[in-house]
Amino acid sequence: MQRIKRMVGLWVIAATILLYPTPGIAQQISTVAYGVPVGGMFLDESVQEWQFAGQAREIVQLDVQRIGGRFTPRVEVIAPDGTMLLPSISQADTVSQLVIFREGLPDDGLYTVRVLEENSSSDGFLSVSEYALTVSYRGQRLAALDSGMAPLPTIGREDLPDFFTGDGVESASLGITVYDADILPDSPPYILEGQGYSLQINNANPISRGVDAIAFTDQGIAVRSTTGAIFFAAQNIEQLSHLSGISEIILENGQQITTDFYRISSLSAQDNPLILRTENEQTAYFEGDVFSFLRRGGISGEGPNAEPINRFLFDEQEFQSDLQNWDVLSALHSELQVFYAGDLRFI
Repeated sequence: MQRIKRMVGLWVIAATILLYPTPGIAQQISTVAYGVPVGGMFLDESVQEWQFAGQAREIVQLDVQRIGGRFTPRVEVIAPDGTMLLPSISQADTVSQLVIFREGLPDDGLYTVRVLEENSSSDGFLSVSEYALTVSYRGQRLAALDSGMAPLPTIGREDLPDFFTGDGVESASLGITVYDADILPDSPPYILEGQGYSLQINNANPISRGVDAIAFTDQGIAVRSTTGAIFFAAQNIEQLSHLSGISEIILENGQQITTDFYRISSLSAQDNPLILRTENEQTAYFEGDVFSFLRRGGISGEGPNAEPINRFLFDEQEFQSDLQNWDVLSALHSELQVFYAGDLRFI
């Protein structure tokens, strides 16, 4: 019976080892596909190699994580021509390493990933150095800004002008300042008119809790929130209301916008697209009929004091961001694209 147990135990160990590159035996280098985790163990060597097929300008991320033993895993990438690539970002500790090649891969071809066992005190019997490796596609650096993608609008990249100049009229019934209105009622229904445009306010919950000024111009209607953010519409506003820190806007063309203006400096509805500017001077373009731009709680794991992040919903699509690093977001032509430093695109 003990002989049978010993044989079964040896078979389990052998089967486990077959899941990894077999050390000490000449073989083809194992391949790894984007987004598919693989694993390996070091027995009588300190370097193992994998290969993945990459294309020029692809942005690639590699994650290597220790899952057994006592050692420090490290990773290197060799280009098809044999040169070692230097990562744009490298974050490492004693149990893992993350590297990102934001400059994009140099050529089409097979890239070699070298996983290194460093500072090992594994004994190869009671403790075996094991690791998990993931190679991920993160985006593509374009040969030219307009190469292979739908064109971006050129409007909306600058801040809106100051619409709130001159002598405004204080509306005692609404508790806000109104500029250049031809009709400013002091009782419901609050339908304001000026410069050929109209705006209807639902004041069931005081609009002054979310809005402090409205301006009529020959280009459209500007609404200034109590946060200082500006909403501009080059059309009539059929309803403007505010409740519990959230403003709701319904436009003449049927578009509905719900927002708390968190970290938003302006929203501009000039037909299509809807243009959003952040306090970080980023620009986002959205197509659709129903929009929601609200904050959500901090990222899980960051603790109770984590900074909220922005949640952008447009029709049935969603994008969440901490508004760091990116320059332009385009949700146009049924494609979501994020641009970094002018010519870098994440999809």
